[in-house]
Amino acid sequence: MGGDTIGTRQRVATFAGGSQARLMDHGHAATAFATPLRLSAPGRRSALQTLGEAKRFVENELPAELAKLPRWTFASALVKHALASGKQRDLRAAERQLRQALSNEGWLAEAEG
Repeated sequence: MGGDTIGTRQRVATFAGGSQARLMDHGHAATAFATPLRLSAPGRRSALQTLGEAKRFVENELPAELAKLPRWTFASALVKHALASGKQRDLRAAERQLRQALSNEGWLAEAEG
């Protein structure tokens, strides 16, 4: 293992469909978005701040008909990959796709200021 995994713990996650992946537990800071994703979706949480929150949102809170759309399946795959890799570039890619998918639904709150 490379130096970027020193001090991390591994755990196994089981995803929908039964696939499993080893996840590196890098702590909250490594999975936090640079800027929280503010939502303006009725009946939904007000923000997504971490990859873990984003994963739970896509898997548990997103209506099933939306979860099947390519923008959401891609966002879900990028979030899972970023959680597994722990790399900042993967976190940024997941964040960009989540912002795009939320924007497409009209759920991304406009930036204040």
